Amino acid sequence: MTSPPLPPSPQDDRLTAALAHVGVLVPYAGVLIPLLVWLNQRNKNTFVEFQALQALLYRLFIMVMPIAVWPFLMLMVPISVPAMALFDNSLQGGTPTGINYVIMTILFYLPLILAILVILAVVALIIFGLFGAAMVYSGRDFKYPVFARLAQRLLTHR
Repeated sequence: MTSPPLPPSPQDDRLTAALAHVGVLVPYAGVLIPLLVWLNQRNKNTFVEFQALQALLYRLFIMVMPIAVWPFLMLMVPISVPAMALFDNSLQGGTPTGINYVIMTILFYLPLILAILVILAVVALIIFGLFGAAMVYSGRDFKYPVFARLAQRLLTHR
């Protein structure tokens, strides 16, 4: 004779919700982790459902943001090189002077600086997602600034 399964403990709920946030570590396929947790916990556990849905929305943002910025970065290179020629005030092999030198330097390094900023932003977003996992696992409620409100709206308008 088998006994009925026990209801999940709060520890299991916290672990499941934290797992949804940890999906931030897996590039691109990491969106499946909060999606599967959310689909599994829908209408079962409101805490885990909310945490998984906002983790899913957050993970989608992290996935789309670099893809959306990449074309802009690729356009910066062909735009910045001809723009540098406009500010070149050197005479036959001399060195640009004054403000033109500063503008040319900025235009030359701008695509690289923007690419580094995008990478740093993604790393910061991943760290914030891991912070969310730690908060949820410790038993505290965690809300991403924008995505928590969106998740709440989506859950109330079913």
